[in-house]
Amino acid sequence: MADKLDKQIGSYVKKLRKIKNIEVPRANARALNTVGRRSVKRVIRGISKETRIPQKALRKRTFIAKANSKKQNVKLTGYAAPVSAVNLLTNSQKTRIGKGTNRQGVRAKGYMWKGAFIARGLNDNLHVFQRTGITHRPTKGNYKGQTRDEIKSVKISVNKQFSRAMSVVPRRVMSSDYRKLLQNDLKFRLSKYEVR
Repeated sequence: MADKLDKQIGSYVKKLRKIKNIEVPRANARALNTVGRRSVKRVIRGISKETRIPQKALRKRTFIAKANSKKQNVKLTGYAAPVSAVNLLTNSQKTRIGKGTNRQGVRAKGYMWKGAFIARGLNDNLHVFQRTGITHRPTKGNYKGQTRDEIKSVKISVNKQFSRAMSVVPRRVMSSDYRKLLQNDLKFRLSKYEVR
């Protein structure tokens, strides 16, 4: 009788050790990764709504370093480089190469860039270009009396939006979702260890 009881106790101790060392870290990592994914999704949705930039263009600028059973943290990174204005154009607007969308320049999703036009850049990708108003005289060749307007590729800054959202959204998601996610995952994992 005592031997049987010792074996049962030994079995329970092994199960408890396994729960502590394997299942709990895995459940925590899974909950953290879900919080990370939800945070990124909400960050992108919020910035897209504020700037009218399509979510697809912003998604390329966010990265998640996932948690695992040994590394119990998630790292979210927002690459806040300016987004090319061409991402706001419709397919029909993109066909107007060498022109603007109207006489004044390029208009898209509430933005207006005067004197802008659509053209292909050095990498053969479409861009919205705008004259800067700065003129200079060419230094090489025989260009007497000629001047050129400098042009720049139009980009929309998202740095402030990313900084603000990345500092606020993950905390909110963590406080609202993490505990429930961890409880549900632990409940599922512990069901395998039920005493029969």
